[in-house]
Amino acid sequence: MDPIQSAPQSDQQPTPRSKGAGKSLVILMIVALMAISAILGFMANDYISNEVANNFPTPLIVTPKPEEEPAVEVVQTQEGSLPAVVFTPGGLFNEALKAELNRKVVNPMKDYELSNISNPNDLVAIVVEKLQPPSAGYIYSISSYYQNNGSGGFLYGNEADGSIPIWIPDCMGKCQFTESYSQKYPEVIEAYNQVNQ
Repeated sequence: MDPIQSAPQSDQQPTPRSKGAGKSLVILMIVALMAISAILGFMANDYISNEVANNFPTPLIVTPKPEEEPAVEVVQTQEGSLPAVVFTPGGLFNEALKAELNRKVVNPMKDYELSNISNPNDLVAIVVEKLQPPSAGYIYSISSYYQNNGSGGFLYGNEADGSIPIWIPDCMGKCQFTESYSQKYPEVIEAYNQVNQ
């Protein structure tokens, strides 16, 4: 005989009721953890939002003085004609300077562009900007804008002596001039030929 007797075996199975209570307890704990996580998340988000809002710099609002000149001056030769010619910033171009820029740069450039594009209405604006301070030895930035969202531009005017030379086109290869353009702007043709000999 064995000195150690084994304990009697129980044939009791857990009741379906005890299995359901365990599942309910696990689900309840998961729901409680989710609720606590959500509350902590909202609290952390509120804290971070307040910290960012309190440390954000105050915006600087600049209002122009009433006595300042307008920022842009638009000049058109005929009402509604394109391209519009814009001189910016306003107040830096007297009438004599505008006339010189129109004679030496804007009009020759505009007429050359209009004679070399298929639709003359495609060139919608020429902007002459006085650079402050001058850039790379140039006084002006001159840009052209087209209806198809294209644009082009270049720096112009000699900073050292303030001179505004006659504009000449910059072409890939030899530039083509119409007869009427050559007659209207012989100084452009002469300057172009001197540079491209």
